[in-house]
Amino acid sequence: MYIWRQIQNGAPFIVRPLGPNEPEEIERRAYGCQICPCDGAWYIKTTCPCNNCSSFMCKMQAGRNALECDGSTLAWYFGECDLPFNYPVPLHSIEMKRKSITSAGEQGVISADEAVHAIKGSYISSILHEIIPPFTGVASCRAWLDESPITLQGASNFEIINNVPRFAGDNTMDKTDKTGSCESEILLTSSSAPPQLLTAGIWNLDLEVIMTAQGDLEVMDGTQETYMCRTAIICWDLPSSAAALGSLFAVPQADADGCFIIGNSGIQYYLEDPFSDYTLGPYNTKEEAQYVLVEWGDFIGAVAGSCACPNGCGDGVVILPDGFQGASGEWEDMMSFAGPEEAGWGCDLFPFVFDVTEPENTGNCEYRLRIENYKTGQTTYAPIGSGTYPPCTSVTIQGKYSGEEPDIGDGFPSGEAYPLGEPPPICVLADEESEYYERPYEYAHEPYSAPEGIPSNSAELADYIAWMGGQ
Repeated sequence: MYIWRQIQNGAPFIVRPLGPNEPEEIERRAYGCQICPCDGAWYIKTTCPCNNCSSFMCKMQAGRNALECDGSTLAWYFGECDLPFNYPVPLHSIEMKRKSITSAGEQGVISADEAVHAIKGSYISSILHEIIPPFTGVASCRAWLDESPITLQGASNFEIINNVPRFAGDNTMDKTDKTGSCESEILLTSSSAPPQLLTAGIWNLDLEVIMTAQGDLEVMDGTQETYMCRTAIICWDLPSSAAALGSLFAVPQADADGCFIIGNSGIQYYLEDPFSDYTLGPYNTKEEAQYVLVEWGDFIGAVAGSCACPNGCGDGVVILPDGFQGASGEWEDMMSFAGPEEAGWGCDLFPFVFDVTEPENTGNCEYRLRIENYKTGQTTYAPIGSGTYPPCTSVTIQGKYSGEEPDIGDGFPSGEAYPLGEPPPICVLADEESEYYERPYEYAHEPYSAPEGIPSNSAELADYIAWMGGQ
């Protein structure tokens, strides 16, 4: 006998064997999914560039917050961000709790708020699981993703102490700031081929913990205790179009965990409400959210592209260095009294252009660019010229002179810096020349009149459709 629950988007919620002959062998432990995403809710979100220069992540991972060790973020062995800019990848873990499966083959029920949300294509980089040992000895772990074994590093014969909590696994991890490495209680997946969520739907991540007594005065050596736990991963898909400023998506949760959508040009995005003070959702189904996107997409998109996201970089600056402060023969950041305090510029939200030229006659002065990546703390140098630089980078003109005082020749280097991809400076709701100027967006439907605004939930959408059917 089997219990089947509704199927949505091809994902079964439960397929569970019942009866006295229920299989017990470990290979049958994951019989299907037991979480129902239709019990959740759908929302309409837009994408905004992340103003977070400390945790850039260019390889999508299933998991929550970036892991730290010795106060620094840990780097994922899978590599560095390779397109278009080279950044270390912070390690994100799936946290698993001891619940849901108590023996091989047994199924529990996981509620939607206990599941991990991930985007199709995400990798499982590591597992974070706390053990409370019943005795002193060693422990080992095995893991499966939808019944297929996955490789774990640091999962064999790590020490446990009676009743002393610890996290499973032993690994030495590199730090993203490249200041060294540190030991961390973490279970890593394969560094060369980490498990990847290739299809939308629901995935079961199962973890088995085997504890063996060794050197415990109260328990015989070789005594074992084994248990299993499960985390469900709701994997949802974005449209085929790449994420960009003002993109609109129907997503099955109100809030995304951090900045994890990588869009055009390697810019990192987070999900945001198109209307900052008006949430489009919850809707009961993805189809309802998409219906709203089709009917009001032009209006929502115009607002998302001009009103929803921060404009933190301004319009750019003129670069006019006009002074030295250091001693002869020493490189120093140039000063600029016509623009920024120093003759440089940077942007946290967007790539930017830094375009300067050097005078033909430099006298006894030399000039170069100091390029600082304040995600990683790395500093490089380059000749004076024009270039495009990633977010969270600053570029400053440096100079030095020989002799007792500067002979600037035909003058200092000069140019401009400006961001790429800035949103329109005026929100369409406040732009008198826009067709959306002061257009109402909160849903209102007075008796005997046409509805105004955008339906923000299933009840308002049903009211709108009923009114349309009566016309």
